[in-house]
Amino acid sequence: MTNIPEGFIENPMQIGLMKLLGPYYYKPLDDGDMEFAFYADEHHFNPVGALHGGALVSFIDNCMGQSLFMKHQEANATISLTSDFVASVMEPTWVFGRVEVTRETRSIIFIRGEAYTRERLLLSCSGVFKRIGK
Repeated sequence: MTNIPEGFIENPMQIGLMKLLGPYYYKPLDDGDMEFAFYADEHHFNPVGALHGGALVSFIDNCMGQSLFMKHQEANATISLTSDFVASVMEPTWVFGRVEVTRETRSIIFIRGEAYTRERLLLSCSGVFKRIGK
């Protein structure tokens, strides 16, 4: 693995699948949002040598859930996640993610996100999350 990008902190809440696919990192931004990252290497690749779509979707789903948890300090669960694969990578690299809440109700949150390298967009997606306990 290469050096962790400047300003990124390892996510302390990594268990289960997150621990298996990670480590995942995050970076607080000046605007109050966060940028997420993970180093995609050979264990994230599929048999043809490209970054596996499942690893990418798991990452952006985690970005969404983690962002919502940090913002609201409450658990949430994915109801729906629609993703569009735009490009892939064929060699180890850092992958980043950003998310944006588009609408909130008392119990449901609508969110969109992107996963990318510093050179290109890899995935665009939208999700619906349920606030647990509401």
